[in-house]
Formats: sequence, structure tokens, C-alpha cells
Amino acid sequence: MAIRSNYTSLVLHNFGFQYVEVTGLSEPLTVDAIEAYMIHTDFQEVGYFESSNELFNQIHDNIKWSYLGNYHGFPEDCPHREKAGWTGDGQLVVETGLFNYDVASAYIKWMQDHADEQRSSGDLPGIIPTSGWGYEFGKNQARRPYGYGPHWEGSAIVIPWHLYRHTGDSAILERFYPMMAKYLVHLENISNNYLLNFRIDDHKSIKTHTEGGYISSAYFHWLTMIMRNCAGILSKSEDYEKYASLSTNIASAFHKKYFNEESNAYGNGGQTPMLLS
Repeated sequence: MAIRSNYTSLVLHNFGFQYVEVTGLSEPLTVDAIEAYMIHTDFQEVGYFESSNELFNQIHDNIKWSYLGNYHGFPEDCPHREKAGWTGDGQLVVETGLFNYDVASAYIKWMQDHADEQRSSGDLPGIIPTSGWGYEFGKNQARRPYGYGPHWEGSAIVIPWHLYRHTGDSAILERFYPMMAKYLVHLENISNNYLLNFRIDDHKSIKTHTEGGYISSAYFHWLTMIMRNCAGILSKSEDYEKYASLSTNIASAFHKKYFNEESNAYGNGGQTPMLLS
């Protein structure tokens, strides 16, 4: 955010804000003396939403402002604090960007950042780009594997897939397929009987709490299905069969561990586990 006033030069701020306090002036400040400018990556608008419901229209406008205010060269997690490239947040809003703006080239750049950050094991950090922080989060906590898990780092697979779905450009999948496959190998290597146990739990749960093991295992299956689809699109028949078999094994192990026959539901029966199952 940038602020320009009649009394000061341009001031750049790293945070979004609702109110501004101006001090140290020698004369009264008028309302029109300050102008605020939202700074963001310059995206061309390619889609729009409009309805007869003004509330829906306002919500959509708010969504667009929030999206733009959190994109400065890469998608960020929030306008007011960290301004970091959290991979979980980035993958959750990718379709928001694709439906409204011409963002494909920006996300391709961010996927290259993913490839540049990827370790030889296939592991990825929870924040991209990173100075090194984010690979080994929670390594001193019991039962927690290193990293944030596929509900964060799975952006390496989810985003190229959505880019293909929205653009129809299979060259995007071809370019990042090695990175995507390498990350899935990493997940398979650290899995136990086809299940994962990352301890990043459901955020801000109210009535039911869904643990990270459930979420990361469900994501493991989803990412494997995406890779199966990508292999099919790219005519990689051996990989297609490999991922189809892996997804079946994950689904079987997941059902065995988490399905409750008495309640006829998965996990705790809350919205999160039922959505992910």
C-alpha cells in the first residue's frame, strides 16, 4: 500500500490497513489531503460476476480486492502480517485468480520457484520462495514429519493441474511434470502403509477437530489422482497405471483406518472429514 499526502513524499507500507494515523504535522490535516494506493501485480481482468443480488456483488468485489492485495510477484497469505508465499494459501486461491484475471504466466513463474526450491528428495518448503525456513517445521515435535504436508506443498501438483484445466495448455504439465512426480515420490517414501501423518490439523475448527493425519492422507490420494490424470493427458501409460494403482492402495488404507461403520461416516463425521472423503 502506498500513501501520498500534500505534506510528505510517497511512503510505502508492507501491510494492509483500515485506518491511518498521521502525526507530527504543523497544521491541521484535511480529509482530502491523503490518497492511498493499492499496489499489486498488474493483472488484466478476463472474467466477471454480476447478479441481481447486491450483497453477492459486493462479496465478489471484496474477494477480488483481497486477491489483488495479496499478490506481489507471488501469492501471499495475508495483507496485514507475514506477506509470505505460503503454499497452502496459494493453492486455495488459484482458481479465484484464474476465473477473474490473466494470471497464468504469474503462476508459471511461481511453479518455477517451486522447482528451484525442491530438494533432491522431492521435499518442498511450506513457504516459496524461502531463505531456507519451512522445510523442517516441527522436527522436534513427536510424530511430526518434517514439513507442512501436501495440504501446503501440494501446490506443486494442484496449481499446474488448475493451470491446465483453465488454459488447455498441456505444455504446462509437461514442463512441471518432473517436479510434480518427484514430490509425489517424496510423499510415498515418507508414508506408512499408504497413509501420512503430518500434524498440521484443521485450522479454526469449531465443533469438530480434524487431525492432520486425516487431512494429509486425503490430500495424498487426491494428488495421486491428479498425477494419474496428468500422465494420461501426456500419454505416459506406465505412469498412468502406476498412479492408478497407488491411488487404489491409498483409498483402501484410508477407508480401513478412518471409516466408522457405526456412524456410517469418515473420521469424526464433521464437515472437513466428510468433504475430504
